[in-house]
Amino acid sequence: MIKEILITKENLDLALKIEHEIFPFYDAKANYLDSINKIENNEYFLLYDDDTLIGISGAYYYDIDTTSLWLGWFGIRKEYRRLHYGSMALKLFEDKALKKGYKFTRLYTDKYNNDEAINFYKYNGYVFEDYLCKDDSASYKYPILIGSKSLIGEDIIPWNNRNFNFTKQIIKQNLSDISLITIDRLDEVTNLYEDCFKDNKYFLEQFKNNDLHIIMQTSFKDMFRYCINNNLCYGIYCENKIIALYLAFDYYELKRNDIKQFNNVFTSDYNCTDYPYIHELHDKINLFDKPIMYILAVLVAKEARGLKLANCLINDILNRFNSYTIISDVTNPILLHIFEKSNFIIDYIDDNYYLVHKNHR
Repeated sequence: MIKEILITKENLDLALKIEHEIFPFYDAKANYLDSINKIENNEYFLLYDDDTLIGISGAYYYDIDTTSLWLGWFGIRKEYRRLHYGSMALKLFEDKALKKGYKFTRLYTDKYNNDEAINFYKYNGYVFEDYLCKDDSASYKYPILIGSKSLIGEDIIPWNNRNFNFTKQIIKQNLSDISLITIDRLDEVTNLYEDCFKDNKYFLEQFKNNDLHIIMQTSFKDMFRYCINNNLCYGIYCENKIIALYLAFDYYELKRNDIKQFNNVFTSDYNCTDYPYIHELHDKINLFDKPIMYILAVLVAKEARGLKLANCLINDILNRFNSYTIISDVTNPILLHIFEKSNFIIDYIDDNYYLVHKNHR
């Protein structure tokens, strides 16, 4: 039988340990403390099956809608998943909401690269809608879906973009705070790039007769330096370590001002300054609206994959450079899928190689 134990000062450390285990790059501490100190309309719980701690859950409501109880910080520990604990814990939350007089239960979840969670909630009766509130800026930077379920047999009343201050929650949990990377991190950027690309099939085929480490530490590193010096390298940190980043540059500005680096990227001929550019972008470059921001790389450290950080980075690119047409070459199928879900146009070039682009208009 699933039961809830309220999170208090006495078990806060245990709750945070379990929360970090389930959501390693998210932080619920501020939410838990608000609940303990009765600052917000929320409660959070440890979930148990008899004496076995299986996960966490939470419930909160908004004054703008007294008919809905929201699910928060809900997760099952990895070793107890696929044992129906998730559905049982969700039912416990819904029964509690019904007893308290609520008509609907609601939740929000990441829109992209989150099929497992979305399908779980759909299986349990939730209907989803986009949340795009003009007064809630984080709704554009971190796209989410709102899931709703009727508890009383009535039709679901859509949330319809009412402002529930998602920005405030993002600030609280300090989720994937994307910051400018400075030149003192150049070696760290280079090492992360090398680690991400050293097993890339397309990359290995292109450079099979060369020492990849030497290439990384010379011509590639010079290009990374250019991006950083032009304030076009942004990343996500965890405990002062870069765990994800992107590198970018203004395509025409680079072509005008540093033809050596331009050839380095588009011809793989670092030493030639005569601009032997041979349609690397397959003549499409002239079809794109100017200006153009070229994404050199989107990188996520191996230990941080599966946490939707690449999606956060791509959303940041679209938000930060919203007056540019965004283009990139992509050889990673997972990253390609993320670009596709972000409504980029995908052009197949050849095996394992694609051109992605999205006009700013």
